[in-house]
Amino acid sequence: NLNDHTAEFDPADISDNKIFAMLPYLLSIDGVIIAMLGAPDSPFTKYHIKQSLKITVTEFLVAILSAVLAFTIIVPIAGAICLGILSVINIICFFRVCSGKAIDAPIISSLKFLN
Repeated sequence: NLNDHTAEFDPADISDNKIFAMLPYLLSIDGVIIAMLGAPDSPFTKYHIKQSLKITVTEFLVAILSAVLAFTIIVPIAGAICLGILSVINIICFFRVCSGKAIDAPIISSLKFLN
């Protein structure tokens, strides 16, 4: 699988820093800060910080677009659906970290920002 980067990381890094890699998915920006402070030299944690930031930035952009175009009614409904999908993606990524995997976030990985 082209999106599975697990083999690129040291198994010791994965086992030692799995908790820090989970935090960005659980606590959003606060989790990113804690993970950066707790495991600053862990490539596995940095990978998951990037994935979490992609999800967070996308959620923010969808929320802003929905708020700006609230008068259209359709856009906020579509935005709410998108935010629900992003929440599911966040949960999927969290459970991938729990199993020690480094797999790109579904849908979000096709966005080219934060590469």
